[in-house]
Amino acid sequence: EKAPEKVFAYAYSNVEELLALGLGDKIVAACGLDGDVREDLKDEFDKIQYMDTQRSKEEVVAMEPDFIAAWYSSFSDDWLSDVSFWQERNVNTYMSLNSAAKGPASEFPRTIEDEYEDILNLGKIFDCEDKAEEIVDQMKGEIDKVKEHVEGTDPLSVAVLEDEGDSFRVYGTETLGGNIPETLGAELKLGAENSENVGAEDLIAADPDVLFMINYDGFMTADEAIADITDNPSKHIKQHMLAGEGGSWRTEYIQKQTGTETIAHPAEYETRWVQDSAAWDETVITGYTCSCGASK
Repeated sequence: EKAPEKVFAYAYSNVEELLALGLGDKIVAACGLDGDVREDLKDEFDKIQYMDTQRSKEEVVAMEPDFIAAWYSSFSDDWLSDVSFWQERNVNTYMSLNSAAKGPASEFPRTIEDEYEDILNLGKIFDCEDKAEEIVDQMKGEIDKVKEHVEGTDPLSVAVLEDEGDSFRVYGTETLGGNIPETLGAELKLGAENSENVGAEDLIAADPDVLFMINYDGFMTADEAIADITDNPSKHIKQHMLAGEGGSWRTEYIQKQTGTETIAHPAEYETRWVQDSAAWDETVITGYTCSCGASK
């Protein structure tokens, strides 16, 4: 069949993959980004029609796309409706595999291998398989470089987290965020068995070597996510993360010498009349100790 000509794209994965494949001119509209696209894709991104807000199903129909690249959750009654709605209108659809297109994460963990497959699938759909294979090979090459770099060393323990205010969401082994460091040879200190949220004390007890903080523009910037976990003493984390030890703090006052000063006492001479008398012994106080422990 003929490759699609008018694409409606939703979410980072689809928008960036289409741009990376050189298909920006096929995108009639896009939405669903949580921040800026990759730096090397910005020029192409600026050429497409990007919408800051999600458009209704009727508005998307009015765009007359012949292909929709979105998430599994996009094709629900709450938004785009079932894929059959679009197939009846001769509009083909594609769901990112890691968006639960295969099924729940507990049965089908999200992996970087599925990211590769998404790119290769889009390459087949748009007749640009060579470019898709080039991108995947480059991604695999970067992973191989990291593996070679850490070969023969003890694996780092990591935690991949998202700040949700009163707790941290854990990206475990069944998530893409957890799969990536595991693929690179790291060990998940949190999320290896489950991805339940954890509190600050749980994070301190886990004591990971490295923290990865996930953020979404509009909720928290990258700098805010980092500052929140390193600069907030109420979470008992800053010193723990920076020094690699248990997270706690105390207030301590210490007197320190800040300088010295030499005072001269010149000799003094005077003439005095004294009465000679016999020698005697006298007891004088040369110091004392207070009950509080002070001495003089």
